[in-house]
Amino acid sequence: MDRRFLTLLVLALLWSLVPVTTIPAAGALEVGASAFSPLVPAACPTPPPGTTTQSQAQALFDAVNAFRVAQGLPKAVHNQLLENTALAHSQDMSQNDYFSHIGSDGSTPRQRVLQAGYNPTAIGENLAGGHTNAHEIVSQWAQNPSHLAVMLQPTLREIGVGYVYDPNDLANVDLGGGQLGGPFCYYWTLDGGYRAGVLVYKNYLPWSGR
Repeated sequence: MDRRFLTLLVLALLWSLVPVTTIPAAGALEVGASAFSPLVPAACPTPPPGTTTQSQAQALFDAVNAFRVAQGLPKAVHNQLLENTALAHSQDMSQNDYFSHIGSDGSTPRQRVLQAGYNPTAIGENLAGGHTNAHEIVSQWAQNPSHLAVMLQPTLREIGVGYVYDPNDLANVDLGGGQLGGPFCYYWTLDGGYRAGVLVYKNYLPWSGR
């Protein structure tokens, strides 16, 4: 077999086996986990027809709530401070070529929401990259215990979603541990929070079992 062909074949196999990065939860839902599709095209596809940044974020918000309802939980409510935080983190990952719960400035999810003015009793974060469809993200998150815990934690009653499309994304995304991946083209962050003493459900107490 031609040596050049064999080299290209080995490289292609290595590229197809880029591992999914999973960051376990730290403490009681302090941080969620990350998920991305390891099979992404070499060139960024255009977003689904008719979608906008806001409509994509809304689609993931709705998909997570639909999943919660299907599991017997009430819908979470939108929180603008969490949305601002989530969007800023998606933008940071896109602009600074990394995929992690730790921001380019070293910030944690809790530090970011505090900086945004949201004082949480509990905070959880899920990330996704390379997906164009919100339902695919929820389906993948549902298969990971850390992701699932964030989506289904009754006390995380407020949610914000940040979505960014980066048409110029490259295969230089830092995944940690010396690994590079991408291009992901699509960066998603979901931040869920709970603030003690803040009533967001009229007839729902998370500890009542209802």
